[in-house]
Amino acid sequence: MKLKTQYMALIVGIVLFVVFAYQVTWLVMLYHNETTETRRRIQHAVVMADYIELDMRTNQIRQFGTVHGTVTVTSNQTGDSAYVETIKRHEHGDSVFYNVQRRPMRSQERDSVNSHPLTWQFEDRRNDSILIAQNPMLGMTYVVQRTTHYSLDQIVPVNFARYDSLLTCQLHEAGLDIQHLTERIDSTGVVIDSISTPGYHHSPQAERFVFFTAIDGLAAYRLTTEPVKSIVLRQMAGILATSAIILIVLMASFWYLIHTVARMRTLDEMKSDFTNNMTHELKTPIAVAYAANDALLNFEEQSEKTRQYLLIGQEQLAKLSEMVEQILNMSLEKRTKRLNIATLMWRDMIDALVEAQRLKSDKPTDITVDITPSNASVKADRQALSSMVNNLIDNAIKYSGDEAHITISCHNDEIVVSDQGIGIPHSKLPFVFDKFYRVPQGDRHDVKGYGLGLYYVKQMMTQHGGNVEIESDPGKGTTIKLKFNGNN
Repeated sequence: MKLKTQYMALIVGIVLFVVFAYQVTWLVMLYHNETTETRRRIQHAVVMADYIELDMRTNQIRQFGTVHGTVTVTSNQTGDSAYVETIKRHEHGDSVFYNVQRRPMRSQERDSVNSHPLTWQFEDRRNDSILIAQNPMLGMTYVVQRTTHYSLDQIVPVNFARYDSLLTCQLHEAGLDIQHLTERIDSTGVVIDSISTPGYHHSPQAERFVFFTAIDGLAAYRLTTEPVKSIVLRQMAGILATSAIILIVLMASFWYLIHTVARMRTLDEMKSDFTNNMTHELKTPIAVAYAANDALLNFEEQSEKTRQYLLIGQEQLAKLSEMVEQILNMSLEKRTKRLNIATLMWRDMIDALVEAQRLKSDKPTDITVDITPSNASVKADRQALSSMVNNLIDNAIKYSGDEAHITISCHNDEIVVSDQGIGIPHSKLPFVFDKFYRVPQGDRHDVKGYGLGLYYVKQMMTQHGGNVEIESDPGKGTTIKLKFNGNN
């Protein structure tokens, strides 16, 4: 029993380990995916805030047109298609006009642009690559956005406070209400403006997200916030707590299951030990009482009434001895029985069993035997098979009323025992093979027994690798079929 419990504990341990490993793997993958996605959303917020701020300044020019000046825009193309645009603003009365002139780029200007190819603009050191890696088309979009900066910043100054407000809104829409520091960096890399969330002081482990606003300089917006990993862990706190609770519940459930099974096995072992000890101890007083009763019958003269009482006592002692022996043998066979499989002829066995049952039956008994073919055989243990068939015939006689009409059909590796007795209710059929189970008969106790016969049959058929089938109708009788595995 301890060995089986250890195997069960080992299996449960393996299952728990697999569940735990799968859960941890899933959480790690989720953590990495969420970390990458959060970084992408923060970087996207930095870029989108700049885009919206540019759009607002563009609308400001369109609506008010209060800025004078000439802006020169250098293209980021190479070769003969490179150009330089000159934008001039003119006022005429209440109207404002913009004159755009384009000329080919001079060789000196082209060399200056070529010294900063586009690939340099999106090196991994720049957080833009987080977005561009997922959508390469963003690279060209950023070129346009930075070119717009180059043109617009000379006409309408950057409203940095507005940019920070837009950035905060973008982060909020992305589900990231995080404390941060926003900085504006000029083309030489010097911080010229900064706005911080009230009370926020970044730690040495803080992460920075940069979006460069110039084509060939260091001008940029930079956002500083606490490590994304800590942000993700806070967001995953509910999932982590739920996973931990699930694992704890599983471990507790499995522990309770093992504890319950071990306790049930212990109780079953105690019950079996008690049954064995009780039946073993009963054999001696029964044998002494039987011997004393037999001595009174054979060696002393008694009155007819006294002799009748002694015969009744002897009969009951014989039944009690048989029941005790059956309980003891069944319990011992379940633990120690080793089957001696051999090829047995049905004819030799059935005839002897039928004759013995006819002799000991206390009611008229008609048993019909049909063996097809006449030399039909079965591979089984002789003693176990004899006990099983004997139990089936004995039950058929006991539950057949005043007269017993029994049919026994034998084929290769199969035997069928049918009676015309009281039958068994359909609702009780699933329990007839349970240990100590007897079909309830109300207050009637016409048939004595312990409910071990069919249990024994079931156990022995399981050891033989076969199976038992039962069919019954109340008032019409019962049919039990034993099917053996012919490969034994």
